[in-house]
Amino acid sequence: MENASRHMVETILEGAGFYSWSLTTNMLTGDTAFASIYEISESELARGIPVESILDRLVEEDRPRLAERIHDVILGGRSFVSP
Repeated sequence: MENASRHMVETILEGAGFYSWSLTTNMLTGDTAFASIYEISESELARGIPVESILDRLVEEDRPRLAERIHDVILGGRSFVSP
């Protein structure tokens, strides 16, 4: 059973990128997968980039939905997990 659970987690996380966004500095850092997804150099992302650098890379139709979710997270203090 443990192997099945591990395989499920690995499958879910395959291609997933992880990031951290500091609201006080507005800087975002992320892992290798996140850098690859958004076509940003790993070293640049490791140093931190403004969150707008990511928002500018989103397709136009996704921006309003994400802006609303970010707003809710900041004001409501709830965590954000992108579907």
